Amino acid sequence: MFKKFISKAQWLTLVWLLLGAVSTTSLASPPDRSGLRSTTGLPDYYPSNYQKTGVIRDVHVDDTLIISGLKYKLSPNIQIHTTTNQFSSRWALKTGEEVGFNFSTDAANNRTISEIWIMPKGRVVSH
Repeated sequence: MFKKFISKAQWLTLVWLLLGAVSTTSLASPPDRSGLRSTTGLPDYYPSNYQKTGVIRDVHVDDTLIISGLKYKLSPNIQIHTTTNQFSSRWALKTGEEVGFNFSTDAANNRTISEIWIMPKGRVVSH
């Protein structure tokens, strides 16, 4: 259709320019941040603050964690959140992970974590 008005070289140049503009536009576009809080960069399902934060120092097979020197039991109904999965498994809990969490303490001073959020590296001051 356009061959009557432009040469083959001009046609190829036009196609090349259009493809370059499309690829440059897609590279320059900001990443899709829907579902992220603009102030923290964390997913919407992360709270603005936590009952406690720390670094996981040890993960035991009896469903206990050592976080910043204190022992915590995991609730049988624990909810585990990562920045990529709103609901994750206990396998996400690893030594060295920075976390924010909510817990309860019983009369015997046993601490039980009910909900835990794995944080991006550098978000928690280690103790």
